[in-house]
Amino acid sequence: TYRYMQESAEIRWNNISSDGWGVILTDTISTAKVDTPLCTSINGKPIMSMSNMFTGSSATELDLSSFDTSNVTNMENMFRGDNDTTIIARTEDDAQKYCATGYSMGEGLATVKVNDNVVCTFYRYYYNLY
Repeated sequence: TYRYMQESAEIRWNNISSDGWGVILTDTISTAKVDTPLCTSINGKPIMSMSNMFTGSSATELDLSSFDTSNVTNMENMFRGDNDTTIIARTEDDAQKYCATGYSMGEGLATVKVNDNVVCTFYRYYYNLY
C-alpha cells in the first residue's frame, strides 16, 4: 500500500506545491511483487511527487504499468537503496523517466521494461539505455 501526503519535514519532498500530493510505499520489508494501482489525484489535486517512493524497498518486482506519471514533477531518489529489482513501466516515456532516476539507485541492479522489452538497466550512479 501507499501513503499519500503533502510536503513534510519527514520525507523532505522537493518541488511539490500546495496543489499536489506525494506518495511513498508503506511496506519496504516485503520482497513480494508491488502491483497495487496508484491514485492519480486526491480531491482533484494530482500526484506530483514520487520522490523517495520506493526508497529502501525489498520488492523484487515493481509493476508500475498502472501509474500515470504525466503530472509528476519530482522522481528524485525514487528507487534509492533498493535491492535487485525489475521495474515494469506503462509506456516508453514512463520508462525513460524511471531510467533517469538511476543516478540515485542504491545497492541493487534495476532493469526497466515495457512489454518485456528492456529499456535500461541501472546500478548505483549510472544507467545503460537499450
